[in-house]
Amino acid sequence: MGRSWDALVPFLRWMFSPYAESRRRRQFLVGVAGSFLAGGGLLAYGLLLPEVPFAGAPTTRIGDAEPGDAVKVWGLIDCSCLVAIDWSEEQVGLGLSDTHAAVVPFSVQDPSGTLFVDTDSLAVLKRGPHGGDYWRGDFAAVYGHVYDQGHGVLAIRAEVVAAHVDDSMARFAPAFVGAAAAGGLLVAAALADRWVFGHVPE
Repeated sequence: MGRSWDALVPFLRWMFSPYAESRRRRQFLVGVAGSFLAGGGLLAYGLLLPEVPFAGAPTTRIGDAEPGDAVKVWGLIDCSCLVAIDWSEEQVGLGLSDTHAAVVPFSVQDPSGTLFVDTDSLAVLKRGPHGGDYWRGDFAAVYGHVYDQGHGVLAIRAEVVAAHVDDSMARFAPAFVGAAAAGGLLVAAALADRWVFGHVPE
């Protein structure tokens, strides 16, 4: 390890010496690094935006859910079937896939109660424990808004269905926002330095 590091140091010095010797090049390097950091953070946050409410919501007992509430519940899948959600991935291009799922009406239940799951508004479906599928008796986390189907029978209009309550990279959303902010500050610092010291000869 020591020999590898000894060989790497001269290479790094050779690579970055032009930037160390030139203020304008340092400004350029900081600006480019900041742009990548800000762009990457914003892109990651944008891709995960539909999952942010799911990741940030506490887990609610089904029996405590009320009509109008946006909740995340965790319970066993119950249905008159074996496979409640049949997951499939179809190739639509080089390196790309399109996710489809056939859903049978099902509910989730915990010791406090039962909720019918309405998947008409489903925006995010995470892979289930059986090759992507969800079977009767599997645990599932469901996020959405609760409504009354009539006569006090409650349902949840699911927006996210996942295998675990923390099954989302959106729990790192604050870090992505922080990276984007840090990148923006680097870009601003580079521009300010160029504006203030741009007249300084190289």
